[in-house]
Amino acid sequence: MERFEQDEDAFSIVDQSEIMEAMSGVTNTMSLMIRTNRVFLSGNPHIDKV
Repeated sequence: MERFEQDEDAFSIVDQSEIMEAMSGVTNTMSLMIRTNRVFLSGNPHIDKV
């Protein structure tokens, strides 16, 4: 607190479980996007498959 001139909003403390929870959300979102993209590409004959 002394280093930040008593400004409690100048920094934050993050627990590892909070980081893991956030990463889990990102992973789930990316997985959903990949699955949706695969379904879209496989069902559309006008798009060249990669």
